[in-house]
Amino acid sequence: MDMSAFAEYNVLQMEMEKFSAHFEEIMAKKRSEIINGKQQHYVTINDLSNRENQLNTEINNLRLKEVKVKETIKQSLENLQIQQLKVDELQSKKVDLVGKKEELQTYIDNLNSQIKLTSDTINKTETDLEEQNLRDYPELMKYESYLGLRIEVIAVDILKFIFTNIDPEDYDREIWCELAVGGDLYKIGKTYPELEESLIKTIENEFNDHREFVKFLKRIRVTLRDS
Repeated sequence: MDMSAFAEYNVLQMEMEKFSAHFEEIMAKKRSEIINGKQQHYVTINDLSNRENQLNTEINNLRLKEVKVKETIKQSLENLQIQQLKVDELQSKKVDLVGKKEELQTYIDNLNSQIKLTSDTINKTETDLEEQNLRDYPELMKYESYLGLRIEVIAVDILKFIFTNIDPEDYDREIWCELAVGGDLYKIGKTYPELEESLIKTIENEFNDHREFVKFLKRIRVTLRDS
């Protein structure tokens, strides 16, 4: 073997291991941010929505009370036998109800502002993740060219690892597997060729024990190739 080619392969292998470690660190961090952000977002939205519904119910009840108070005032004014004190009391209740209604409406406006702020934060997190993918793209292209590895984002928390240069008679032939990274444990999804469930479970357990992408990629590549 040409010594320069052998040295280039060793350097490339070291770069791949560094990139894989860097990639694993980024994925773990992003996965944690996405999970925490989603959970916090859902909890916050749910709390704010429940509170908004309660306040809307209170406002509707207050509107009904206000209508009844107005009707009572009208009847009281039409009836000359109603005491002026009663009229003043009802007028006071009306003022109190209107003031409370305005306070509740202000509170609902504040809740809507909080909901928008939370949604903007989630959108920014998704944008940051897309920008990170764009920054990593040149590195991925280099590894695709030299080692026949390509990584695609299927969903927010699902990656697809595609290997080529497997079949000496057809270098463009692809084998692949999908990997879910959104949970506490990595989980292998669809594969081509299709692997037995017991074999998939074994590889999953190994990966979740050592959590090293380099070992996982080597293991799944060999397994898919042999299948």
